[in-house]
Amino acid sequence: MSKRALDLAALLLGLALTSASSAREAAPAPPAEELSKILRSVDRLRAPVAEGRMRVGVTLVAGGTVAPEIPFAVEFSRTGARRVETLGGPRKGQRVLLTDDAYWLYMPGTASPIRLTPLQRMLGQASFGDIGRLRFAEDYRVQQVRRPEPGQIQLRLTARDQASAYRDVELTVDSANHHPLRAVFLYPSGKIFKTVYFGKPVSIDGYLQIQELRFVDPNDSTRYSLIRYTKLQPAELPANLFTPAALRAQP
Repeated sequence: MSKRALDLAALLLGLALTSASSAREAAPAPPAEELSKILRSVDRLRAPVAEGRMRVGVTLVAGGTVAPEIPFAVEFSRTGARRVETLGGPRKGQRVLLTDDAYWLYMPGTASPIRLTPLQRMLGQASFGDIGRLRFAEDYRVQQVRRPEPGQIQLRLTARDQASAYRDVELTVDSANHHPLRAVFLYPSGKIFKTVYFGKPVSIDGYLQIQELRFVDPNDSTRYSLIRYTKLQPAELPANLFTPAALRAQP
């Protein structure tokens, strides 16, 4: 085959691949109700009950070195409020309250709680908001839909409240069952803040829930925080438990 024929064949192949890729990415978006259903499904797998208690372990991994797991107790209200208490490690006894209005931290021995920013780190790449106030269906709207790979749907999300900790998120889910695969959290500039990889849902105390989330440093993939959910207990909790003043009281 002549060089001209080879060049023409290569050009045609390149155009075919480009056309296939464009068609895949530009595939018709699901209807609005279907998009809302996807986000609700993701939220339900992260928090399958509206109110109760759960146990969470956080492990830091850096360059292959695995730190001891730090346990946390989480209490959550149907209003969306969360209380997070550190049960071990050097920060044992610290309590954090997360509400729509503010985040508060109480440290043992101090007179009163102090206010936190939404991005205050819990451990490593994981912030307190990651196990507290992050609700895709309620807090975000879908701006764009792509299909980056066969069997995947990627939703470009923008926060309804521009004061949100994470303004923009790229959420990728399995197109067959809507299970989340990864979420890329972005700065307003478009730069990656961090990437979260979701483990497969498993049964925890009779509820289907994502057991593990891996929060990866965007500059070093060998550094990440692993959040692992171990217990889930539905419960009716008093509203006054989710106030800054209640952080000082020993439960």
